[in-house]
Amino acid sequence: MARVFISFNYALKRLLHDKANYNILGGFLSELFMFDVQVENISKSESESNTDRYSITVKNKKDEILLVELQFNPNPDYFIRMLYETSKILIERAEEKQFYAVLPKVISINIVNLNLEQGTDYIYHGSSTFQNIYDDDDELQLNYSQQKHYDKETPTDIYPEYYILNVQQFNDKVKNKLDEWIYYLKNNSVKDEFTAKGLDKVRTTLLYENLTPEEQKEYDEGVKN
Repeated sequence: MARVFISFNYALKRLLHDKANYNILGGFLSELFMFDVQVENISKSESESNTDRYSITVKNKKDEILLVELQFNPNPDYFIRMLYETSKILIERAEEKQFYAVLPKVISINIVNLNLEQGTDYIYHGSSTFQNIYDDDDELQLNYSQQKHYDKETPTDIYPEYYILNVQQFNDKVKNKLDEWIYYLKNNSVKDEFTAKGLDKVRTTLLYENLTPEEQKEYDEGVKN
């Protein structure tokens, strides 16, 4: 009999706040960013307490602090809400007389488990660049003093970035380790041959049968809704 795993959404709400389980989310982020990520903290966004949006503080390979937003419920003003949430994070951390250079990089990761009715693939990435409108080969970069000031090389390294993972668009054909995670996010299933970072802990921690009867009832009602 196939093992039943709980959804990542439910796990983030109920189980992943335990530091012992941070490596599950860290594994997912490591496969997405293609470098090792260490999760330091997970907290519910204070802006909209009834939405599936979380601020996750992580360290990347340069020991920079990234703030990651996970969203699960799209609506008509979806793209504006993505912009609002990333802007709000920056404003909240811009203390009086604080240099802008110390503000964190913000990456918004949006896991969408509904049909967006747009796009032909399942992973999209957006970032900010400054392009010469007359010359496609000319892109504005940071000058030397700005690179020293921000400890960054390009404007893209400073501005927020956005990922949209439209998992319902995934065709279940796994080509790499990130696809193994997408397969789980879509199907709540982990195949025995999957080896992506974090999925080994999913196998042992996010099993439906490990939930208490009360938790199973709550989970079943959530799935039904």
